Amino acid sequence: MPRSANAPITQVRVSQSAVSSLKSIFSVLMGLSVTNTLVVLIHEGKSGIATLAEIDRLHVVFAGVLLFTIARFYLGNVRHVDDFYVAGSVDGMPLDPRANTAGRFIADFAVLLLEALMFGLASFYVVHPTNFIEIVMVLLVVDIMWTFSDLGVAPHSGFWLYNNLVHLAAIAVCFALHIQYDHSQVPFYFAIGLLLTNGILDFAGNRGFYFADRRQDSAVFLSAPFTQLLTDGTLPTEFRERLVAVIDHLEAEGWSVDNAHQRENWGAGLDSPYTAVTADLDGIEKAGFMVAILGEPPSPGVQLEIGFALARDKKLVLIADHDDPMPYLIRGVVERESVVLIQTSSGQSTYELGEAISAALKKLEP
Repeated sequence: MPRSANAPITQVRVSQSAVSSLKSIFSVLMGLSVTNTLVVLIHEGKSGIATLAEIDRLHVVFAGVLLFTIARFYLGNVRHVDDFYVAGSVDGMPLDPRANTAGRFIADFAVLLLEALMFGLASFYVVHPTNFIEIVMVLLVVDIMWTFSDLGVAPHSGFWLYNNLVHLAAIAVCFALHIQYDHSQVPFYFAIGLLLTNGILDFAGNRGFYFADRRQDSAVFLSAPFTQLLTDGTLPTEFRERLVAVIDHLEAEGWSVDNAHQRENWGAGLDSPYTAVTADLDGIEKAGFMVAILGEPPSPGVQLEIGFALARDKKLVLIADHDDPMPYLIRGVVERESVVLIQTSSGQSTYELGEAISAALKKLEP
């Protein structure tokens, strides 16, 4: 969702207690669905608790795939909530500030609650294939509608949408075949197989989303001179390539990098001052570290962000050319224990700079 460069963003931030409550409620309901699936399965026997021989194999398959699907939805939805309302970024890219609003949170809360309740309902019907498939199809419809509203906001939303659409259509075909040939269990096996491939493809296509490290201490905000360097709306090629090399170097080592230059398309999609400072301060707030290139002359924007980072107790790597004069107060900043100064030279390669920044970040890690 592109941010407007003209109007300021008015939003009500979502409190972390609300996020924690949502995750707790969702976790409890999904946990109950897991428990109830097993309870329903083992109570198939005529004597109350079924022996293993009494449990229908088709029901075992349905229960196993339901548990797999519960795990997938649980992990995916919790990661979604963490990215939107805690980290504020997906795959290292900051989200539009409007993605983190009370209105969107209420909608997400309602959808996650509905999906958890539907999983609970499905857990009662693992021994009734027709009803089970009906509930699964409704669940996929709800998830498709939800992810459609997030399309363009986060990469995983698009994958969820198209993956679920294709599998919903295929499962519906299987269900129609069951209605036509009501004595055949073959359509059910195909339907449950499709639900399994739906989950497998999701995990395979969104590995970075499901399994990437979301720790704040792996997030870096990269600050550098910006508007003062723009010529005809673009950054000098050499400076841009240097920033790209630093970002690539850090991301290759597992760091998540937030950078205004990249976010604003290197000057081609420049934000309004209000939007820019809001996004930058929010990015610093969510990062554990800040890397600041001071510039010559020293950038006022970078110095503002250094001050904010210090006020928020962020670890700071400050980069300044060895021959450039350093502002008076910045000389005091570099003496702090939470700050590492890197003094560059004209002959230093981008690789050497990336290595120096990586070493400085590791030195500042707890």
